[in-house]
Amino acid sequence: MSSDTDFYKELGIKISEARKKAKITQERLGKAVGLSRTSITNIEKGRQPVLIHLLLKVAGVLNVDHATLLPPAQQSASKDSLKSLKGYNKNVQKWVTDIIGQPKGGS
Repeated sequence: MSSDTDFYKELGIKISEARKKAKITQERLGKAVGLSRTSITNIEKGRQPVLIHLLLKVAGVLNVDHATLLPPAQQSASKDSLKSLKGYNKNVQKWVTDIIGQPKGGS
């Protein structure tokens, strides 16, 4: 994945597919998670980022594991992006690098 935009587009596609499979309208999904139909449309088109707690709610409403909604990691983090983690404790750094697929010892 080359950018945040690509990530959110792929995430939106996966949410849209899961919603359609569950036979739930955008409006019904929005109401269930506390968003408008327009927000659901924007999420599905990759124009609106999804906060983690909302992703978990969406997955719950759609009756899918939240991990199935996430696009696969296709790139390891660059050294520049890892530099921004230096202010965080080691546990947070490890958690973030594990999530984004950076090999251990990569910073």
